[in-house]
Amino acid sequence: MFFQSSDEEKLQTNDKKLKEIGIQLEKLSADIDELYNVHKSNPDSIDTHFENAENFSQEEWDLLQQMLQHNNKKLEAIENKVVDPRETKKKYSERVVDPRWLFIR
Repeated sequence: MFFQSSDEEKLQTNDKKLKEIGIQLEKLSADIDELYNVHKSNPDSIDTHFENAENFSQEEWDLLQQMLQHNNKKLEAIENKVVDPRETKKKYSERVVDPRWLFIR
């Protein structure tokens, strides 16, 4: 029973964090839309500009590629860091342990 309330608290915490991230995402999206309107551009034109190496010097292009790889690794680490308590609970319930053994985490 102690673990159940702890799981529920973790779920509530995760939901709260997801809502906060959603609010931040909406704010960023609004800021980006405003930026597009100010510069009279659209996402496709900016994407094509940044995907073309001819628009940059070799040094700038290498720096952009390094930044892209760094951001992708950072995003992947953040995604891997998120833990679903329901999945963890399911994994622990599916474990089969000899009754003589004590399970230590």
